[in-house]
Amino acid sequence: MGISVRCSIDSCARFGSVGLRFLAFAWRHGDFYVRVAIRRYVVGTIRLKKMPPMRAARLEEATMVDEAQLSKAVAALTAGRPVVFPTDTVYGIGIAVGLACSPEAIFIDKRRDPDKAIPWLVGSPAALTRYGRDVSQLAHDMVSQFWPGPLTLVVKAGDNVPEAFRGANDTIALRMPNDSVALELIERVGFPLATSSANFQGKKPPQTLADVDPEFAAQVPVVLGDDVPRSGVSSTIVDCTHEHPHILRVGALAADDFKELL
Repeated sequence: MGISVRCSIDSCARFGSVGLRFLAFAWRHGDFYVRVAIRRYVVGTIRLKKMPPMRAARLEEATMVDEAQLSKAVAALTAGRPVVFPTDTVYGIGIAVGLACSPEAIFIDKRRDPDKAIPWLVGSPAALTRYGRDVSQLAHDMVSQFWPGPLTLVVKAGDNVPEAFRGANDTIALRMPNDSVALELIERVGFPLATSSANFQGKKPPQTLADVDPEFAAQVPVVLGDDVPRSGVSSTIVDCTHEHPHILRVGALAADDFKELL
C-alpha cells in the first residue's frame, strides 16, 4: 500500500533533501504516527490518519526544536529538575514523576500555594489505567474521543502514584497533550511529567516562547521551545471519581462537546 505525505506547514521546499530521519513509530487511536527529524532538528510527528484512498496524510504540529536543547531538557528531567517546554495549550513547567521526589520545585518556581496538586501529562491512553484506579467506562470513552487533546481527567489515584504527587482525596489529574514536543519529552524520559503553566501565580500563562517571563525562565536549567504559538486556552477538567462525572473547569472543551457521551 502506498502512502503519500503532504506537509501542513507553508512549504516543504525549505526542507529540501536534508537528512530526513525517522525516529519512532507508534499506533494511537487507530492512526499511525511517525516521528521525524531533519538533521539535528526534531520536526514533528506525521500522523497518517484513516482517510479515503489517494488522500495524503498531514504533517501535524511541525516544529523546529533543536535536538541539543531537547537532549538537555531530557537530561535535566532525568536528574529530577524542572524544565519549561511547550504543550498544545500553553507553555508549562514540568518535572518527571518517578525521578523527582516531589513537585516542590514547581511550587517554589511559580510561587504557588502547595495545597493544589499538579496535573500530569502522559504519553498514551494506557496511562489512565496505569495510574488511575476504578476508572469508569465513561472516562475511557472520553479518552478515546478527546486524547490527545485539551481534556484533563481527575480519577482515583492508583497504588503506583507517589504520595507527594497525589491530589485531595487520593486523586490524580491526567492529560495526554496533542503536542509533538511534549510527547517527545515524555517518551524520552519514560515517565509522566507533572506540569503546570510556566508563569508566576496570578500571571498570564505564556502562549509563545517569547511570552515566558525571563525572571521565571532564569529559575530552570532548560527552556525548550519553538516558533509555533500554542492555543492559549486551558484544558477542560472533568472529575471522574464519582458515578456521574462533572466539569470542574471549562476550557477548550465545552459541556456540549460531551453530549454524545453523557
